[in-house]
Amino acid sequence: QVGLKRRPSVAPPPSVRGLPVIRCSPMPTLRLRSLDGAVVASAEMRDGAKVAELAALARAALSARRCRLVSPDGRIVPLAGRVGDLGLSDGDELLAVACDAGTRAFGHQRGAAFAVVKADGSVVTW
Repeated sequence: QVGLKRRPSVAPPPSVRGLPVIRCSPMPTLRLRSLDGAVVASAEMRDGAKVAELAALARAALSARRCRLVSPDGRIVPLAGRVGDLGLSDGDELLAVACDAGTRAFGHQRGAAFAVVKADGSVVTW
């Protein structure tokens, strides 16, 4: 056949039967987004890291005294837990909501709805 070149065959890798399987737990890189959709921070977090550390990063990025984090499935993240308890994967994004001066965040217990009521009375939902 004209124009087709065959690649040389590559030998299959040697058998790995009997060798122990090493499980790696890479640090997921999580991104924090603000209500307007902008990425405000990105961090590699170990599973054992406290969610409060992630919230502190969000507060600093938003220049806010208080903030709430919302998981990809729309649930408000409890600050008392650990990152590994959230079931997040590499590249997952959390929403960071600055809760200063009367801003309140509300979420349905099963993540079915989410709302932020701002100090000026405006509401953001999804």
